[in-house]
Amino acid sequence: MSIATKRLQADNDNDWSALLSLGASVGFHRMQERLHSNWTKSSPLTACYGVEEDGKLLASILFIAHDIRMAGVATKAYQSCWIMVRPDRQGGPWLGLIYRKAMRDLARIDGKFIFGFPNSIAMPVFKSISAVNVLAMRRTYVALRLPRSMIDWQWDLARCHGQQSLPGLVTFEQAPILAWKQHEHPGLVSARDGGNLLWGRIEERRLFRLGSLKVLLAGGCEVEDPGNFMQLARRMGREYGIDVIRFVSPEGSVVAAASRVGRAARKTESFTYIPLVKDLPTDIAFDVCTGLKGMY
Repeated sequence: MSIATKRLQADNDNDWSALLSLGASVGFHRMQERLHSNWTKSSPLTACYGVEEDGKLLASILFIAHDIRMAGVATKAYQSCWIMVRPDRQGGPWLGLIYRKAMRDLARIDGKFIFGFPNSIAMPVFKSISAVNVLAMRRTYVALRLPRSMIDWQWDLARCHGQQSLPGLVTFEQAPILAWKQHEHPGLVSARDGGNLLWGRIEERRLFRLGSLKVLLAGGCEVEDPGNFMQLARRMGREYGIDVIRFVSPEGSVVAAASRVGRAARKTESFTYIPLVKDLPTDIAFDVCTGLKGMY
């Protein structure tokens, strides 16, 4: 029996066929287009790793590369997703083998940390390979069908924008994420005003027992001018008929800190990250662009 951990290649027909076969075994056979898009459209540095036994793929994990800035310095973070293990080989060391190899490789190509939203199956694997940092998720809201003063009161960005200067602030670059997600979801909407950006998808939702509302599920945003960001949100609300903007972000993020209307996201897995470098700040703050859950 020969066990090998390797990086799969998107342009290798054998690797892709093996990944599709593995996906079909775990019920992902109807999501192969999305998997392929996640792998090939997100970033040239996105990597897929797998474990083979005698040439047969047993498990795999996709690590989506994100352009980030830490205290203004450009670098990378990797989102762990599409975790698959062949059903007849559950319980083996396969995922741990993948994570350990990926952590070594990704650290060498400027990766600062791996993050994800591990479920009850994946979380023990996360905890078994390294010290993990777990942040509960929080849903925050901005209702737009209100007088201007009340809209602005709900999200006090100016009060929290000073966090932008923190040494451990992580800022996710939104332009590449938006370009990739628009390829997957042509119905996404976005608006930009100078350095401010807001994007997401619109759905009809029932919130707070108020009946059906048109809700922008925010995928991400950039805030360079906090004083004018809510003006952009109001304009977007008028243009698309949006009633409410909903963000999902980790506790301690600028979004969560700035919002006056929110609640714990109890049905959402926690935001979990694993450092890839020794000098990663112990107290990382996240910018407002952390509406990652549900968009990938």
